[in-house]
Formats: sequence, structure tokens, C-alpha cells
Amino acid sequence: MPRKLYSRFAFPVLLYVLAALPAFSDSHIRIVRLSYVEGEVQIDRNTGKYEKAIVNLPITEGVRLRTGGDARAEVEFEDGSTLRLASDTTLQFPHLSLQTSGTKVSSVALVSGTIYLDYPGAKNNEMSLEVGREKLALVRAAHLRVQAGDKGTTVAVFKGEVRVQAPSGEVEVKKNQSADFDGFDDKAQISRNIDEMPLDSWDKQQSQYHQRYATNSYDNYSPYAYGTSDLAYYGSFFSAPGYGMMWQPYFIGAGWDPFMNGAWAYSPGFGFGWVSAYPWGWTPFHYGAWVFLPG
Repeated sequence: MPRKLYSRFAFPVLLYVLAALPAFSDSHIRIVRLSYVEGEVQIDRNTGKYEKAIVNLPITEGVRLRTGGDARAEVEFEDGSTLRLASDTTLQFPHLSLQTSGTKVSSVALVSGTIYLDYPGAKNNEMSLEVGREKLALVRAAHLRVQAGDKGTTVAVFKGEVRVQAPSGEVEVKKNQSADFDGFDDKAQISRNIDEMPLDSWDKQQSQYHQRYATNSYDNYSPYAYGTSDLAYYGSFFSAPGYGMMWQPYFIGAGWDPFMNGAWAYSPGFGFGWVSAYPWGWTPFHYGAWVFLPG
């Protein structure tokens, strides 16, 4: 009789380990990943050398990402924040830490190009974005697009509001407004409209995907929430007698091997681990084990 491969989850043990981490000291152990890759996307894993990026690679402090022409990528944080790179974009992560209080501190630097940031404004979370001489501090839920070019910086806010600290002073950009910061004098020009860009529809589509398929709240730091939108979209959950809650990806055959597509990568605090190149491949390879069940 053919056997089918399922992923069995062991959430309670992992939850205990993660909950214990903040009690010791501030650390750089974070759960941030490259959640979407399309086209030519490269990563510099703090080595000074770019290499081909695959989906589900861990993003750690000091990492740089860049996309080529017609390429795009997405980075997902523990609290459900998503950061999307348009084509011809270079991005760096200068600071990713977890404080003893449980606060997650993230600093992102846009070197060039265009990014979209969907920030849920979760409790115990601090995120900032540096673009040239401007710095954006996010304290409430917001959805925005940021462009960095030779002539300066443009910030467009689709939802919420953002405060931008520039050499000329602080500027508040509200919903459905955009602000242009001149690269020479950093003075802001506020417009009460947002010019559309070709990838706005893709950003909206990705945002709706996460909202629709995320089965748990991101309000708390918990492995129950992270990556569940991928599981809900690419497979199904069920209860198996003697095993408990199981998950199986769609469209796999009896001879399928879960380790046939991916690579090994190092992540601080966790060591080397398997990085699955399947779009659903984060959670099953971090929070459970694969088992064979009779078909």
C-alpha cells in the first residue's frame, strides 16, 4: 500500500524554547525570512559577496538584498509585517534584535529603488526605515510605498500615517498623501494624492493574500501564527488518530521527497538548517517533523 508524507507539528515544545529566549539578554535571534522570490534576486549574507537567493532563506542582521530588472521579492517578519522589493532595488538590514523585554527592534535601509511596507503596528515592536538622509519611524499600523532615487526620496502612504525625520525637520505624511524630499535641501512637498506605479497591484495582491490565509493573530510572538498563511494556501490540515494535527501539501505523489528542493543555511541562535525552496516550506521544516502514513 502506498504511503503519504505528512508534516506533524510539535508546537508546545518550540513555544517553550522561544518564550525562554528573552529572559537571558538582548539577542539577534529573530525569525525573519525571504518569503517570496520572483526573477533575479540576490542576497549578501554579510559576507561581502552576492549569491542567488531562494525563498525561505533567513534574513539576519547585516544582510543585503537586491533585485534585478523585472524581479521582485518579499520579506516577512514575526509580527506579520511584510516588506516588498520592486525591481532594481537594493535593501539592507542594519539592525535586527530581540530585547530582554520581548520588544523586537528592526532597522531597514533602502539604498536604491522602491519598496512597499505593510506594518500591522503590533505591540512590543519597533521598526524604522532609513532612506538617504530621511528616517521613518513606524509606531502605528501603516501601509506605504517608499522610493529612493538620484533626485531624492518619495514616501506615499496608502493607510495610516508616518512621521519622517529629515534634516529640515519632522514631517507627518497621512493616508492618501505623498511627500517628496529633495535630495539637496531635504524640504518636503506634500501632495494630497498618490501617483500609481506598475507594482502597486502586486503589492495589494500580496497584502490580501496574507490577510485572507493567515489563520492566527500576529499580535503575539508565537510559532502558531508565522507562516500559516502559506500552509492554508498550499495544503490542508487534518487530525490523524495516534498522531494529532497533521498537514499535507497539495499535489504531491507517493515518491515525493520533501528535501529534494532547497539548501542548507546558517541562522544565528539556531545553527545550520534546511531551507526549503517550496513556497510553503518555512513552517514544516522549523516547527515539526515529516512522517509517513499509509495511503
